[in-house]
Amino acid sequence: MRACSRPAWTTPGDTAVRQLASVPHIIPKNNEFIVPFCGFGEKTMILEKIDLADFDAIYAEMEQNFVLEERRDKAHARAVLEDPNYTAFHLVKDGIRVGFVTIWQLEKMVFVEHLVVYAAHRNGGHGSVALRLLQQRFGALLLEVEHPDNEMAARRIGFYERNGFHKNKYPYVQPPYRKEGIGVPLILMSYPVPLSNPERVAKELQDRVYRVPRVEMILDTDFGSDCDDAMALAYLVDAERRGAVCLKAVTHSNGCAEGPDAIRVFFEDLGEPVPPIGRAARELRAYDHYCKQIVERFDKSEKKHSYEDAVKVLRRALCESRRAVICAVGAMTNIAALLESEGDEISPLDGVSLLRERCERLVLMAGIFDPDVERTEWNIHLDIPAAQTVAERSPVPVVWLPSETGAGIMTGGPILQKYGDGNPLALAFTLFPGVIQRGGRSSWDPATVLYGFEGCGAFLAESPCGTVTVNEQGKTVFSQNGAGNHRILTLKGRDVEEAIAARIDQCAARLYAYRKEKI
Repeated sequence: MRACSRPAWTTPGDTAVRQLASVPHIIPKNNEFIVPFCGFGEKTMILEKIDLADFDAIYAEMEQNFVLEERRDKAHARAVLEDPNYTAFHLVKDGIRVGFVTIWQLEKMVFVEHLVVYAAHRNGGHGSVALRLLQQRFGALLLEVEHPDNEMAARRIGFYERNGFHKNKYPYVQPPYRKEGIGVPLILMSYPVPLSNPERVAKELQDRVYRVPRVEMILDTDFGSDCDDAMALAYLVDAERRGAVCLKAVTHSNGCAEGPDAIRVFFEDLGEPVPPIGRAARELRAYDHYCKQIVERFDKSEKKHSYEDAVKVLRRALCESRRAVICAVGAMTNIAALLESEGDEISPLDGVSLLRERCERLVLMAGIFDPDVERTEWNIHLDIPAAQTVAERSPVPVVWLPSETGAGIMTGGPILQKYGDGNPLALAFTLFPGVIQRGGRSSWDPATVLYGFEGCGAFLAESPCGTVTVNEQGKTVFSQNGAGNHRILTLKGRDVEEAIAARIDQCAARLYAYRKEKI
């Protein structure tokens, strides 16, 4: 909840009427609810249910006062009216509507989505009275506020603290109201005590209030070969914390023996549940710049861990998904092996059929499509036959983020400056050659993951459909044609590189700031 922001409108059901009528000192009268108005003698405040006839006029006023990111689309706002967990009231004093309040019933508390006192009626104590009414009836309350980056935001936090609310030390990001939107960092405030499990509450808000569907993701990574793999994993963990992603599995496409353990330790160090982890499906050359060191420094487990073959993990993760997105940011060895797999105890479907049924698309960090560049891109070079198999046999759309698209997105500098080598992510950047001198590393893999669950947004652009071919030397060529199921990602101008990098770095900073609080 942000004061004077994002109203939405509905009417309370009979249950809400009966509940409010049962509150001591609140007098029901013709579906209105009266509470003594503090500081004004006999004057009273009335909560009046909002009539659907008011919707168009009030939404038009909302459009004039609030930017798109701070409100629902009109159709979405109207659809919310049907939700039995949602209720909205006018705040009425002496026959004048001085504001409104909207609430959501959560599992164990009530979320106050909007509490608005109109400008002409502010500084009269109306907001405090409305909060007291809600506190009396519902007890446990939750709301959102902006960070105190300006005087008004700081005053707003002070107002809620004076009314018994507590700030929660959790890196909360309000989900966007629409799929293409961007989340907004906010503070969760709760009454009468701080939240015991803010992550659970944040996910409940995401599911029940904002209704942005969680994207089922599978990450196939050559963790250890480059530090941007670690940043991509950090970006996904942050997205899962925010409720934007459900990470179904992580598979390792690198011959480094310590890789699966290092991925496990990455999650454990953050206090996160460890997803299923798969080891490379075939023998690969080992490239390790940091996996061994991560395990040596940060592994607190005393037992030896074993990991299933990547194909088994991928097949099981797909069977447990509705329509997963697979992001492959290393050699395509595991994905090719999945395509070539036969039916088994996990599913009678072969790999191609299983992908067709349970995978929405493949997103690959691979290839160079600049015709003036002759060299083979690294991930293709690692296993050219696997890349050919994926390009030729994928039954689902394939989106390629090429080397030239991610090369100028430099990340990692802020995490190095703040933590040195004090956590697995920072250690990966510290140990990768040249990163300290350059102050960061190109972020091919994080950009691929970003697209995987957020789409193009304001940063990326998809080519028309076509076909990618991989020749015997690993050269990738894109041919546009309407029958193809491949697309190439490009930047929406070079000026977006810094914006993408800032977005990625902010997620990493938020991830470890919260870990510091938990420790």
